[in-house]
Amino acid sequence: MTRIVTLFTICLITACALPASKIEKQGFVPRKDLEILKYSNDGLRYASSGRYLDAEVALRKATYLEPRALPIRLNLAIVLREQQQLLESEDILLKLLADHPNSAAVNAALGALYFQLRNFFKARNYFNQAIELAIQEQRYDVVSNYYLSLGAAWYDYAYLEDSICAIENAQNFMPNPNNREVLGKLLLEQAN
Repeated sequence: MTRIVTLFTICLITACALPASKIEKQGFVPRKDLEILKYSNDGLRYASSGRYLDAEVALRKATYLEPRALPIRLNLAIVLREQQQLLESEDILLKLLADHPNSAAVNAALGALYFQLRNFFKARNYFNQAIELAIQEQRYDVVSNYYLSLGAAWYDYAYLEDSICAIENAQNFMPNPNNREVLGKLLLEQAN
């Protein structure tokens, strides 16, 4: 009798146990990924509040943990540019471009950097490449933003006609009353 109960218990346990293939895998996020996310978010938060040195430290930590991540390295390059560490920013952006030649964001960041370095030929070329890539992806809001950035950069360096042209292009891709207002002010300034 005990033998039957034991056999029955063994059959019951094995019959009720799920086969190994049916057991749900427990999902978890590795600690490293959580740290990368934390440092990245901290870096973006610091940068948006103008705390570029803190942003740089946080983004460097994230880059150390995930050296190939395009968004982290791109944001680090932008933060370095904001701190006038232009050569290091350029180095990072050129390496990113080598790895991601079809990245509109990297091309636009290089365009902004070269404006800051007053290399207008390179700046225009990189912005034009960024615009072409964004058009191919049909991201017209991004195209408009790139034209607005281009217009602002031309205006900063007193190239009023180029600035007006860029703002007109931004307006053509994404009609916006603010763009129209800026364009109107530029046209009035040009008339004076």
